[in-house]
Amino acid sequence: MEKNHYGIALDQVKLLNQLLLIGFIASLLSSIILGLCLYRAIGTKTITFVPPVMTQQSSISAVRPDDAYLEMMSLYYLGLKLNVNPSNVHYYHQLLLIYADPSDYSHIYKILDNEEQAIVKEKISSVFYPDEVTVNPETLTVRVAGKLVKTVGVRPLKPHYYIYEIPYSYDNGLLKFKDMYRIEKQED
Repeated sequence: MEKNHYGIALDQVKLLNQLLLIGFIASLLSSIILGLCLYRAIGTKTITFVPPVMTQQSSISAVRPDDAYLEMMSLYYLGLKLNVNPSNVHYYHQLLLIYADPSDYSHIYKILDNEEQAIVKEKISSVFYPDEVTVNPETLTVRVAGKLVKTVGVRPLKPHYYIYEIPYSYDNGLLKFKDMYRIEKQED
């Protein structure tokens, strides 16, 4: 009788182990499926932002922003940097620094501070008229070409055609520019 009792208990333990194994495999599979669904949802979920200057619809995801958003933000940043005069340069450059990548902040601050001092001292005003924007979404860089018109006091200077490049960093939906520099000068 005892042998039969142990046999029944052993069968019950085997059945319980099989049920636990099936439950474990089901939990493992559901965890993997939920993880894949979460990864896919993060990559495809888009957030619509309204940049300071809205000219067209754009959206971003947790993975990368779209071309329209990069273009609009680049034009906005260049406007803050280049459309200045002695009375607004400090405000515009401080506003621009909000969008700087923290790892490049001190470098960008020094450049903008030197520009601000020169603009105030020489009474320089400038306006940038962009006419071509090239977006590279893989490297998160944007090139903007256009005409820069400057005046010193009331005396206009000869306009120049410049190409500016803006590399970006993008982390969890936060777009920051790493630098903003002139890469080429083309004569009119």
